[in-house]
Amino acid sequence: MKSVSVLVVLATLVACVLGDPLWKVFCQGTPLYRGRVDPIVNPGKLAQHSHKVFGGSNFDLGGNITEVDYYNYIMKSNCTTCSITIDKSVYWIPDLYYQWPNGSLSLVPTGGLTVYYPSRSGSGDQAKPQWKAFPPGLRIVAGSPTRRTYNASNVAHKAISYACLSSSSSGPETGEFPTATRVCDNGLRAQVWFPMCWDGKNLDSADHFSHMAYPIGRPDGGNCPSTHTTRIPGIFFEVLFSVSKFPHGDGNQRFLWSNGDRTGNGLHGDFLNGWDEKIVQQAIADPTCDISNTNFGNSPEKCAPFTPYVKKSNPDQSCVIASKLKITEDLGINRFISHLPGCNPLTGSGANVTACQGSWPQKPIVGIVNNNRTSIAVKSTGKFWSIVTNTDSLFASVDYANLSYSEVFTLVPQTGANAGLVGIASEISLNYMSDNCRGSCPFKFNRNSPSGWEFFTVEYTGAVGPVAWPGNDAKIKANSNGKYLRVNADGSITSNATSAADATIFSFVDPGVTTDTRTSKVGFTSFETTGVTDSTNNLQEEQVQNAASSSYASIVAMLFVVAMIAL
Repeated sequence: MKSVSVLVVLATLVACVLGDPLWKVFCQGTPLYRGRVDPIVNPGKLAQHSHKVFGGSNFDLGGNITEVDYYNYIMKSNCTTCSITIDKSVYWIPDLYYQWPNGSLSLVPTGGLTVYYPSRSGSGDQAKPQWKAFPPGLRIVAGSPTRRTYNASNVAHKAISYACLSSSSSGPETGEFPTATRVCDNGLRAQVWFPMCWDGKNLDSADHFSHMAYPIGRPDGGNCPSTHTTRIPGIFFEVLFSVSKFPHGDGNQRFLWSNGDRTGNGLHGDFLNGWDEKIVQQAIADPTCDISNTNFGNSPEKCAPFTPYVKKSNPDQSCVIASKLKITEDLGINRFISHLPGCNPLTGSGANVTACQGSWPQKPIVGIVNNNRTSIAVKSTGKFWSIVTNTDSLFASVDYANLSYSEVFTLVPQTGANAGLVGIASEISLNYMSDNCRGSCPFKFNRNSPSGWEFFTVEYTGAVGPVAWPGNDAKIKANSNGKYLRVNADGSITSNATSAADATIFSFVDPGVTTDTRTSKVGFTSFETTGVTDSTNNLQEEQVQNAASSSYASIVAMLFVVAMIAL
């Protein structure tokens, strides 16, 4: 574990000179998207590892399209999951996981992302720089997912840091995960500085970095090098992870990023510009946007150019992604998983890794929660169950080609007096499907835990359990009123079929990643996922079964409680 020269965030912000602009964007709550999509590094196809994405609703795979054309598309987003509506930028970071002693993995919860925009000065002839607003189409990647080493003299390495927030002693910030030797009971804060010096002409580069540069000697301010003389506002990511429920500080490093990195060196952030150039240029020049007026950026509404656009309440839970992305592999949102999504062998300190190619479907570990992860279709029409995000209502409305996490559910078997019944939980919210009106209104997913009105009987007509499309057929009976489920003309689903003969037949389909040759909404490059076998990264069956031991029972309950935060 290596200490770094980057100061704590507050001290860093104090270093801003009075008169320097500073504002923050808060991206809290449920992310816009999570999964293996990265239109900067992997346009038009699946990325190597999973990300947590915030920002403008038009985020998608990208593809064969210019930076400016994609910017124009992003700017047409109907909404953003972040706090300033004029900002349609998209921000993403890798997911954080925890590996248990038996090898299984859990997704670590986080409350969201805070983006700082400090405009930093240099010295000499750069003491009063002419900051330039982000040009349309600019995209930046900070950090490298393949890095596994730390060099204190490398500015790009110092741009990645961690703060262990402890009730006893937080200690210095570090360049690698501090969790092997320190207990971060108040959270682990991951931090990324983006380069703030631009070459003035290229909106991107082959490595997604060379068109940008850090100031000389430090990532958080100073003079820009002669090769990159155009200074843009700084960008700083701050992400707080809730790690107190995961045992650490005992000498073992069990946290890792979704790219397989156990060291913390592979943390990185992506910025896809979606700012209105004129508004940002006004904010840079307006004295009301100075650090002294915006309360260190915490009150962006005091910055006059932003005042009409700052949301009165954040987050905006009604903002959903515009383009359905057919990726339904198991990220471990509400269960243990056996290996990371994508192609990411777990690696520690040593030589930097080489990105591998390919992917494989994820499956939940048998015995931890259950193995009944499924999508559900109406057999006669092929329309899949889908949850309307802002109302939690259930409709049969989505085609197989457009399946995403909103169309994935878990059948949770009940025990004891309720043996033979199941609860049906949403992959996204973990809420259970409830028959609120006992057949007189559509189902909603609005119960944190199941009771009598949230139990169902699944009557398979043949083979049992979800399988590859077109799935296994079944009828579903509601425990609330003893009636069967039926799909109405508008696609809503109610429990008002009085007999099995009147019931809708549903198909239970395994939602694992499937080959998909759709063309992305913006670009022209089709993508597909291909199965890759990796015997070194799959757990032995006995390890999988051992994960269901009683010592993990309390952790299962904890995961269901905190998973909402992880979203």
